[in-house]
Amino acid sequence: MPRMRDRFFLGCKTLERTSQGATVELEDSLRKLRVDWFDLYQLHAVATFDELDRATAPGGALETIVDARQKGLTRYIGITTHGVKAPEILLEALRRFDFDSVLFPVNFIQYRDPLYRQKAQEVIQLCKARDVGIMAIKAVCKGPYDEKGKQFNTMYLPFTDMEHIQQGVNFSLSQDVSGLCSVGEVSLLPSFIQACQNYRRLTMEEQEDMIAAADMYTPYFKDTN
Repeated sequence: MPRMRDRFFLGCKTLERTSQGATVELEDSLRKLRVDWFDLYQLHAVATFDELDRATAPGGALETIVDARQKGLTRYIGITTHGVKAPEILLEALRRFDFDSVLFPVNFIQYRDPLYRQKAQEVIQLCKARDVGIMAIKAVCKGPYDEKGKQFNTMYLPFTDMEHIQQGVNFSLSQDVSGLCSVGEVSLLPSFIQACQNYRRLTMEEQEDMIAAADMYTPYFKDTN
């Protein structure tokens, strides 16, 4: 990385929620990667409002990241989130702080949940209005693993055939996001990249048809309340 630093947009993230913990993790990441600064540093996997409260409160991890930007250790500040409440958490996070980027699941099966879809669309509209980058994850998520157990290097059970991978990529990119994060499974990466190269924006009718047909799948994130 030191030899090729100028060729990369380098992002990193912290799971810490306190300023002290985030400082240690930031410094450790810089040391391990042997670089002097990041392009983007993110509060990672903020999955509950309690976590958001702790990270954004005085003495929280966000303080460290803001200070890091002032010191030139990162150019941009982002937040990532997962779970059925992800869009709602992001809306609140964006009310509290002017983040440069967000990252969350944008998936046609998850959009089968009316509230998730509504709030995800609100996040996208707000980010577009404020020029906030939107990275989508889990475009090819089929659902949770079944009785066979974990078979891939992904948190979720992914689609593996080209037709469904293409459909998933087409749907996620049709939501006016900035881009997709690639799938973590190396064996599926070539198909994922090919699907991005062959991307076609879906009409609203095609998107609605995909969402309607998603009732045959189990969403990866479900409301347990």
